[in-house]
Amino acid sequence: MKKKYKKFLIVVFPIIFGLFMYWLRSNYIDTYDTVGKEDHIVEWMQFFLFLTSAILATTIAIKTGKISKLLRVIFVILALGLFFVAFEEISWGERVFNIEAPEVFDDGTLPLLGENVQSEMNLHNFRTLHNLVGKAYIIIATYAIFSSFIASLFYKIKKDVKEKTKFLISFITPPTYLILYFAPLYINLLNRKTFGIKPQDYEMVEFLFALGITIFLCVCLKKIDLHLKNEGKGKR
Repeated sequence: MKKKYKKFLIVVFPIIFGLFMYWLRSNYIDTYDTVGKEDHIVEWMQFFLFLTSAILATTIAIKTGKISKLLRVIFVILALGLFFVAFEEISWGERVFNIEAPEVFDDGTLPLLGENVQSEMNLHNFRTLHNLVGKAYIIIATYAIFSSFIASLFYKIKKDVKEKTKFLISFITPPTYLILYFAPLYINLLNRKTFGIKPQDYEMVEFLFALGITIFLCVCLKKIDLHLKNEGKGKR
């Protein structure tokens, strides 16, 4: 498939997905609720996307180490974070392996973290951390959407930026055509009761977020492979 068609599909997918889920929510709410439930298709797709992203980030960390130690550190941290998020999504296999959650995850056991809203074997469902996740998503969305614009503005103001610097910056600035994968995270700015937001709505948003990260890391991996290939040719 030609590059321009791939990019077009990547750009329009969030629109098609969003419209389909809106139609499903409006006409078949029971089906919508089911696919968005825990241990159903959307959550498992999130798990596999975050896990795939963690593996991609690890691979990139290994390969970028030959170019920049800073990038290696960034992608190692990202990989660890993505592995953590992936297994948090499935409560570290609690329901898969029929594990009984330790008492520490029961309501009120850790007063500083507040109640565990689902009494599951994960950290993000503790009330204090649960509230922070929404704020973290807003920060991530803002960075993912505007970092590329800021980088472009920086290049226009400072015209003597080295190509190597631009190349390295491209690994930490998601391209503008991925905006629609991250913008839905702003749902966390809305009041759940006022706008009638359901838990399944958040799951759909997180699915797009996970897919956006995977696509970005695929782009990064392809970029580093091409760079190393060209560098190898230059040494011959």
